[in-house]
Amino acid sequence: MKRIQIALCIGFVVLPLVAASGQNAAAVEAAPKSPPLLSANALDLCGKWTIIRDGSSTERTFEFFPDGRVTEVSSYKTSSGETTQTYDKLWKVEGDKVRVSPKGSDGPSSQSIFIDLPFDVSKLQISEVWSSPSSTRQTKMFASPTDAPNPPQSPGLPTQAAAPPPTESSLSKLNISVSPSTKNSSEGYYKIQRLSLNVTLKNPSLKESSGQFTVSYWILGKNTRDPKQFCVFSKGKFDCSLGCSATDRELKRSTETYLNKYYYYSSGSFEYAGWIVSVSDASGTTALVKASKPQWESQSNKLPTIEPWKVYDLQLDKIEGAYIPQYSY
Repeated sequence: MKRIQIALCIGFVVLPLVAASGQNAAAVEAAPKSPPLLSANALDLCGKWTIIRDGSSTERTFEFFPDGRVTEVSSYKTSSGETTQTYDKLWKVEGDKVRVSPKGSDGPSSQSIFIDLPFDVSKLQISEVWSSPSSTRQTKMFASPTDAPNPPQSPGLPTQAAAPPPTESSLSKLNISVSPSTKNSSEGYYKIQRLSLNVTLKNPSLKESSGQFTVSYWILGKNTRDPKQFCVFSKGKFDCSLGCSATDRELKRSTETYLNKYYYYSSGSFEYAGWIVSVSDASGTTALVKASKPQWESQSNKLPTIEPWKVYDLQLDKIEGAYIPQYSY
């Protein structure tokens, strides 16, 4: 049997369609079109969605977070002006739906929101259900993405270009929390401090990865006799990058432990005083500084020059002739 080969172009992919000789060509042309891009991945909800109901003066914004939190902001106009209220809620997948309910409500709630899966990434169809022992009321609403992530690519379409290298402005938005670990003990006339830092980094963006960057840290001590003198006990750095999904937006690292041993009755020993953590891009430009003292956060230009076992003042200027008498491990 003689065969006719027809090419159908979808996006950038050419797919051959084969029809038997004598088959109506119009039937091929009338083949059903591809359905609109849908996503069954509930994490695609992450971002902001704005709801404006017809005939209502209330504007509501839902912001979904990958850790299961939802923030709802409602603004409505009254005779005295505009009022805004914020509600903290939680979301989770229940079968083929996403359920949004008030925080702290484990069981059925009097007010819940349901979103069918899969959903159209360009628009949400929302069912808001109010229930009471005597009745149930359901309202249909639609939401448009305000700051929602881009929809996933269809097969055959070119992938998105790689994210550009991180800039100082993007790195400056990283969330950094530092929890110092200080364990004190004694050995005869000596005091021993075991010092380390637990650093948590988080990318606040749900759209853009951070790219590669460097985290540097310093652990500092202060003079037990002259609190205006500080020294650097330990310093170090590590390279890392953060994604923008629920599994790679956050990173936790612990620094090496530094043992500070000093003579208890000495008039010029140094004990733990605080820490400094900085973030810099590939060129070495400092984008963000966090410290246990606000005076240190404003001295980013001096951080590359401070060294262990040197003595500095509060502004991190070196004090000539000062020394550190204790032991180092």
